[in-house]
Amino acid sequence: LNNLGNLLKELGDYQKAKNCYEKAIQIQPSYVAALNNLGNVLGKVEEYKKAISCYEKAIKIKPDYVIAHHNLAIAFKGLGIFEKAISCYEKVIQINPNYESAYNNLGLTWSKLGKFSEAINCYQKAIEIKADYVKAHNNLGVVFNELGEDKKAISCFQKAINLKSDYIQAYSSIFNTLFYFEKFDPKYYLSQ
Repeated sequence: LNNLGNLLKELGDYQKAKNCYEKAIQIQPSYVAALNNLGNVLGKVEEYKKAISCYEKAIKIKPDYVIAHHNLAIAFKGLGIFEKAISCYEKVIQINPNYESAYNNLGLTWSKLGKFSEAINCYQKAIEIKADYVKAHNNLGVVFNELGEDKKAISCFQKAINLKSDYIQAYSSIFNTLFYFEKFDPKYYLSQ
């Protein structure tokens, strides 16, 4: 049932996926993957409080279940409870210091709070762990952009583009940076 739920979730049928996960949990209440996946599908429909309950149940059963901690952080972030999200991301990193996505998401959370130095450290750590982490390069550029460091921002966006030439967000970010700083030369970019 859990695997069927995963398939239905991927197809966007969240209600049927939810039903599958709930049935799997009825059969085996300690099925942490089903609890986590139920939380994920609830998060998709922005039922964050219910999602949090699922993740917390999974963590109570398996305290080192890193995925549930990570998803719990995402749910708290979705509710705007950033301090708890930060605490959860830090727990993920404590359990698995090489979880690059946790560093990236922690950086996003710090950015939301205007703590750009902390965000930069997180993005750089994510990139240190996974050098080709496109989102982290782009997010680092966004922070540099916020700080008015346009050359550093553009360098990060270009790195993201070099790693994944169809990463639209980096093109949008670089355009916005150049346009904002009135350094946009369409002839240069049209000739590329």
